[in-house]
Amino acid sequence: MSSFAVDGLVSGLKTTEVVGQLMQLERIPQQRLQATLSNQTNSVTAYQSIATRLKAVETAITALSTPVSWGARSVAVTGTSLTATAAAGAVAGHNTIEVRALASAATWTAAAPAGLDSTVIGAVPRTLSIRNSKGEAVTVTPTTGSMRDVMDAINKVPDSGLVAVAVKVGTDAYRLQVRATTTGSTGQSGYVSGLDAVPVEVLGTDAQYAVNGMLGTSPTNTVADLLPGVTVTFAQLGTSTVGVASDVSKTSDAVKAMVDEVNKVLDEVAKYTLAGASGGARGVLAGDAGARRIASNLLSAVSDALESGVAAQVGIQTTKQGRLTFDAEKFTAAYAANPAAARSLIAPTEGVGIASRLKAAVKAATDPVDGDITNSIQGRERVVRDLKTQIESWDRRLDIRQSALNRQFAGLEVALGRIQSQGSWLSAQLASMSGSRS
Repeated sequence: MSSFAVDGLVSGLKTTEVVGQLMQLERIPQQRLQATLSNQTNSVTAYQSIATRLKAVETAITALSTPVSWGARSVAVTGTSLTATAAAGAVAGHNTIEVRALASAATWTAAAPAGLDSTVIGAVPRTLSIRNSKGEAVTVTPTTGSMRDVMDAINKVPDSGLVAVAVKVGTDAYRLQVRATTTGSTGQSGYVSGLDAVPVEVLGTDAQYAVNGMLGTSPTNTVADLLPGVTVTFAQLGTSTVGVASDVSKTSDAVKAMVDEVNKVLDEVAKYTLAGASGGARGVLAGDAGARRIASNLLSAVSDALESGVAAQVGIQTTKQGRLTFDAEKFTAAYAANPAAARSLIAPTEGVGIASRLKAAVKAATDPVDGDITNSIQGRERVVRDLKTQIESWDRRLDIRQSALNRQFAGLEVALGRIQSQGSWLSAQLASMSGSRS
């Protein structure tokens, strides 16, 4: 804390202003420390930003290393009887599928219509027997025995595998219907008994289909792996053709995503290492060897492959400006000619491809133990802590210095006041002596 000061009452000096100017000179060493602290803090932020970009590269490499990226398939369906999806690696080709019957659920429908509040269970005690999804007999006890009450009681049974609805068939006329929640001729063979009128039972049926003339059945209308990796959902009776082909666009997009993320890192490093030539802004990492090494390692990962023509074969190149380019058409042609070879050049299951080389460069930078970025950040954080300690020390030193200056100027005013008083006394004495002579 600086001490209180009042501008010179005797000298007429602007003491506060003078002390302020002197303190500006005193603060120069601290301001240099603060500028260094700001630079070091900004450097840490810059490295953290680069690390975030590198993590995005790693994510893109991981995505490119999965079978999904290299086994993507597109599905084309001709006809309206079904829809289809294909998983990665599904066998390419065209197949004709005829839907001959759809799977249906078993139903139990009251034989006669009644009002919603009409009694459908008159006998007391009022009980209704159903069979749940596990095949167990369950007794349901509706409160009043009305259609509405029976419907609610069935729907409240846990895991019943049944759902009850009242279907309107006329004015205040409904037919109670209980439907299995699963389709197929086996499994839920539930029954409903205890109604005054015996319900009409319609058993569930399986879906029936033919694939290229070969017959098959399914308890549901969705059949997983009807063809290897192909799932179909039957919509209506009829014949459709399902075509499965390699979807090279998804693979190309995955490769491009990796290249784009690498370029974002290179752009980030370039931004922070600007030398500030021709009056331009100087980057906070200008002249930093660690940052330049990160960019160099990424480019080397590709240029090393270029020496053997590997990267160029699949459309990846380096530029004179220190960036990467990706030729999607060239990659598509290489992949179409030999998918396995294209993958082995970029992201093979085993061995070293471009993605593996880039991953190694990313690890060298971001490894939490001895990565370049880790070491750079930790070193700067130590410097930051030391600078903060020095700046705090300077705060105390400057407070002491300002207090000393205020005391010096206050002492000056006192001394000047004494001299002024002495001068006034001497003037009075001289005046007195002059008067006595006359």
